[in-house]
Amino acid sequence: MANYLAEEKSYEFLSSGKVEACFHELSDLLLSGKHIDEKYYAFFTLLRDEEAGFRDFFKHLYKLEFVHDVFDGTPCYYLNPIPGVRSNLVDKKSAGFLSSRETIYGLMLIDIYYLRYFDKVKIVVWEDLMHKILESEHQESYQTLLFSSVRDSYDEKEWNMVKSTFERVFKRFVTLGWLEQVEVEGKEWAYELRPALFRLAKLYELELNDFDKFCELYKPV
Repeated sequence: MANYLAEEKSYEFLSSGKVEACFHELSDLLLSGKHIDEKYYAFFTLLRDEEAGFRDFFKHLYKLEFVHDVFDGTPCYYLNPIPGVRSNLVDKKSAGFLSSRETIYGLMLIDIYYLRYFDKVKIVVWEDLMHKILESEHQESYQTLLFSSVRDSYDEKEWNMVKSTFERVFKRFVTLGWLEQVEVEGKEWAYELRPALFRLAKLYELELNDFDKFCELYKPV
């Protein structure tokens, strides 16, 4: 009885007007794997103000860890599977369950993030990725992974196929809150690199230290 009353009390925050107004949208975002930082100000402040309530709610009802983390000085919230406890709701959606291709592309973006480190807003466009593939420290690894061979140039059809794979992966990263699509004049598409992208660096710290070896072992599919 005492446990029931304690659990009921921990969910009292759900009855407040500010929580009721956006709870379904907010919980859907979190369960989709979204990392919510101050860019999503209304959601972020609600999670910050009701952090204890949300933590208990997701732990008890969904068996998920409600995490408050900081990436590149920017605080954010996200859900994570509790070690040793299975939750089918988020296991395949969270950042910890990336395909090899998604991982490789994400690590490429982290490299670009570092190059833009002192920019207030860090933007990546398709031409940046082409440059990384053709002229960078890891260009041979990129070319082998993306084109299956190292050459001086590739034809338009080959580039378009590679470009389409980036676009599919970037949609997933937008869902995770790692990228935000933006408009840049004269560019077909552009994305803002969000600090939460550094969660990938935390998950794959060892692989980042020897990226070329990582590429040899993990072929994107």
